[in-house]
Amino acid sequence: MNERIVCGRCVHYEVSWDPRFPHVCRLFGIKSAEPPSRVVQRNSGGKPCQGYAPKNR
Repeated sequence: MNERIVCGRCVHYEVSWDPRFPHVCRLFGIKSAEPPSRVVQRNSGGKPCQGYAPKNR
């Protein structure tokens, strides 16, 4: 999968009330200042997020 993952389109993504860490991934328990997919990619040796599941619109 070479396309960029947009966390805002994932069922596991939510926005936090904390302005310093507004991005949350419920699946991996990540709360960060940047999109969780970037945190996952950086900490998995460059592999894209394996937990991405698109929202039903």
